[in-house]
Amino acid sequence: MLLPPQNLSQVFNGDLVASSDPGLRIPWPSAVLRRTDVEVWHRGGEQHAVPRIRAHIARAAQELHARTGQALRRAATDSASFSATFSNLTPDFGGADEVTREILALGPLAGP
Repeated sequence: MLLPPQNLSQVFNGDLVASSDPGLRIPWPSAVLRRTDVEVWHRGGEQHAVPRIRAHIARAAQELHARTGQALRRAATDSASFSATFSNLTPDFGGADEVTREILALGPLAGP
């Protein structure tokens, strides 16, 4: 499973994962970050794109927290490849194990 990208390289490197199994990628909800925006920003270079990516993620953390969490939980729950055993794969990747624990702690999405 590929969690939503936190930086520019993860946006584009995620294409490699998605090319083999699109269900492995969990994108940001469009209210947080849109791929088309990242591509436009990237035309101005990495130094132009990265602060904008981070600003959109920070805004989501502050203003859209509940909606973002629900959308990410739905994407993780809907992923055919999602499994609690995923957390066993992430300890060597820094903070990914923490993110995995947080998503798993949310449990299945209840309601419609």
